[in-house]
Amino acid sequence: QTSDASYTLRELIVANPNIGAEPLLDEFNNCGDIDLLIAMVSNSCCPQELKKTIQDRTHFIFDEYEDDELEELVDAAVTD
Repeated sequence: QTSDASYTLRELIVANPNIGAEPLLDEFNNCGDIDLLIAMVSNSCCPQELKKTIQDRTHFIFDEYEDDELEELVDAAVTD
């Protein structure tokens, strides 16, 4: 339960545009959690270069999961 709460908190933090781009840049390339990545690319301050790695399917997450599991992530990256 503590783990769920900490993941929820992390999602809220990376989804908050007030944190700026720097924490997203630090976390993004090593993040293997789909929901956390969705929160990051949905953030209005997410740099386009990060979204592009999802759009182009070059982020390592595409090696870890099937395409159908990543549809929501791809959709979040292409929607502004």
